Amino acid sequence: MPRDQIATRAAPVALASGGLAVLAGSFLPWVVSGLARRNSYAAVQSARRLGVVPDGPWEALALTWFLIPFAIALLGLALATGHRHLAVGSALGAATGAVAFSVVVLLAPVQRGAGPAVTLAGGLCLAAGTIVMNRPARPGADGARTGGRVERPGRSRGRGRGRGCTMASDPCDRA
Repeated sequence: MPRDQIATRAAPVALASGGLAVLAGSFLPWVVSGLARRNSYAAVQSARRLGVVPDGPWEALALTWFLIPFAIALLGLALATGHRHLAVGSALGAATGAVAFSVVVLLAPVQRGAGPAVTLAGGLCLAAGTIVMNRPARPGADGARTGGRVERPGRSRGRGRGRGCTMASDPCDRA
């Protein structure tokens, strides 16, 4: 099996497993204080209530974390229905949020649970899947990806203005 086909099949698996890891990690304990173990959503709420997150754009940015489950659900729906670009977009948004929030908590001077590490791993898996799924096509190889385009027989691939020209050296390119 050619490398392009292996990568094409591996990208949705990486996106799905990364999305599940981010979602599962967001519900694992993130911050431990005394006997309380807070998941990511409770930690964001506590940080807002305690004034750790300043008002204004930072508070709005913290509230975007609550959109992560929606982005993961959208990713799953896009993968199930074959909407490649929607899958890449929602995975990119979820990966950015997951990596950013995880790194902030991992670098913070707090006692933490397993949640940030699991979410960081899932976010990196989402990022890798996004890169592989969004790579440009490699022309010329059998089974090569077409970069999201469906090429039909008899249609022009060059600049031949739909006259059946398939190569750049065809005379109809000079028109």
